[in-house]
Amino acid sequence: VDVFLLFAAKRGLGPKDVSPPTEQLICEFAVSFAGKVAGATARTYISAVKKWVIRRGLAWMGGPRLDQVLKGVNRHTPETSVQEERSPVKVEYLKILFQDREGDEGFRRCRNAAAVLLFFGQMRAIEALPHSSSINAYPTFLPRVRDLAEPNENGARILHLPKTKTQQVRGEKVVVTPNRMEIDPVRAL
Repeated sequence: VDVFLLFAAKRGLGPKDVSPPTEQLICEFAVSFAGKVAGATARTYISAVKKWVIRRGLAWMGGPRLDQVLKGVNRHTPETSVQEERSPVKVEYLKILFQDREGDEGFRRCRNAAAVLLFFGQMRAIEALPHSSSINAYPTFLPRVRDLAEPNENGARILHLPKTKTQQVRGEKVVVTPNRMEIDPVRAL
């Protein structure tokens, strides 16, 4: 809904102007995703707006024209959302990484912590790692040390990701639990 309201605001429309949104505006909102997100993501945004409208007791103006627009958005899905299947990362690969003693110890520790955090936290690298090694280029939407909570009574830690693929605004929480393997994400952190 926030994405929709921002879209409307860029067109000079406030929340009262889009209560309920016209079919034309809904279609324009859907078209704005063409080539940027997968069709399923666009449909999710439209669904959220529809629920918001209905929850407010207003009539939903979407119809067959919107269905056609969404089919078009699906055909113009960005190439990055349809990728060849990659081979899975396995614990054995992490063990090899941990055995590597080449280079600076501080770098190795950071690399290993990042690798096990991504693996055991089932995270996408883009949600936790910067594109540049420059501290000045570190994006604010990536987690920082302060986003990692102290261990609870079981030794688990919670990492707050400020932004994820599906939670652009609120972010997500990832629970990092200790394990009894030689590769322990909590110990690595």
